[in-house]
Amino acid sequence: MKTFLYPLLLLLPLLLTSMPTEATHLRGGYIYYTLDAENPRKAYFTMKLYTKESSPADDPAVTIEMGDGIQLTVNRANVRTIRPDVKLSTYTWEHTFAASGTFTATWIGQNRNGGILNLAAATGQLSMGIATEIKYSPLDLNRNSVQIKSEPHFTAYRGNPLRFNLLAYDPDGDSLGYELIAPLHADSQKLLQPSPGFTVPEGFTINRFGEVHWENPDKVGEYAFAVAITWPRHGTH
Repeated sequence: MKTFLYPLLLLLPLLLTSMPTEATHLRGGYIYYTLDAENPRKAYFTMKLYTKESSPADDPAVTIEMGDGIQLTVNRANVRTIRPDVKLSTYTWEHTFAASGTFTATWIGQNRNGGILNLAAATGQLSMGIATEIKYSPLDLNRNSVQIKSEPHFTAYRGNPLRFNLLAYDPDGDSLGYELIAPLHADSQKLLQPSPGFTVPEGFTINRFGEVHWENPDKVGEYAFAVAITWPRHGTH
């Protein structure tokens, strides 16, 4: 199964000086879930959404596509400031699938950050997609998706090597795999696609332990990337 994590990286000068930025709103997020112990077709979901606190845009409710033809409107459970001008909104809901299968729960939001350096220009006009894959099988004893202990919104400084661990884990004890991918956005048919123009900065990597490395951060600004985190089911990823 697979969860998509969307962090945002800020690259600042080594000496903290004022840096002009465009207005931003969506900064990143992810969805995780736990299957009910009595009814494994029933799942409890949490979405964490990181946004710019000073932006007038807000998301008091979100619309979630559950992957089985059902669309849910979910009100925000709580919101808090986690660092200067970054707030974390949390949404929780539950859903029961009618049959066994593999489903992808997704949310599509508007107003991605403007001025992101490693996406195609006019990034403020791109949407942002968040997704997680759910598999229900009566023979599968795994009940949890990947969960994240860290806050995936971090800062690098020009000329200083970056080391950051996502601190992802599977409560069922499975090993995890990590892959850098393009952030997702919705096309005209509302299907999730890689964001146009995505490039990985030179020397920017993630290893098998979920540690993000950037040996020589250079150009100051905001960067977006996504991590596909996989965990085995019946010996496969």
